[in-house]
Amino acid sequence: MKYIDFLSDKASMTKLAYGDEGTDHTLSEAGYPALKQTDNPKFSWTNDVNLLYSPAFFGSVPAYINSLNRDNKVEKVWLELYGQAVENYLSPDRPYPGFTFGEFRPVLPKELQTISSTVNGQIDNILKKAIVSGDSYTADQAIADAQNVWKQVGGEQIDDWWSDWYNANKETAYLTKDLYTK
Repeated sequence: MKYIDFLSDKASMTKLAYGDEGTDHTLSEAGYPALKQTDNPKFSWTNDVNLLYSPAFFGSVPAYINSLNRDNKVEKVWLELYGQAVENYLSPDRPYPGFTFGEFRPVLPKELQTISSTVNGQIDNILKKAIVSGDSYTADQAIADAQNVWKQVGGEQIDDWWSDWYNANKETAYLTKDLYTK
């Protein structure tokens, strides 16, 4: 646990991801680190240990956004596209349809993972068939078939597990509503 605590610490994570201030990175006016050399091999091995790196340490805007050079033509265009994406896809008027992003969800128990991986492939094939079949296999029929497959392989066990998890964690979990407020 001490190792996880170390990797979750803002100072540790900043050091591993950006190195030494002044030598490897500079700080923007807003205090965000930016690598002096973006392809620095010194940091190529740190991706695994940076899995716990939280951009929340640098405010509501991801640190990499704030590290981009707005004077660079390519980075400026990328920032404009990013802004459009945020405007179009991170809006409470058009909320994310799930209860939270995958990275904020727990892993299903092993027995439910087996059911999930089996049924997801079957449902994926059913939906693809509806896309390419035109009027001969409608979206309504695909949905009904997908629901039947879900029930046949025990998908309702997954529904029950998620319902129990949600009821036990809804006050502390990072949910869709939090995407627009935190």
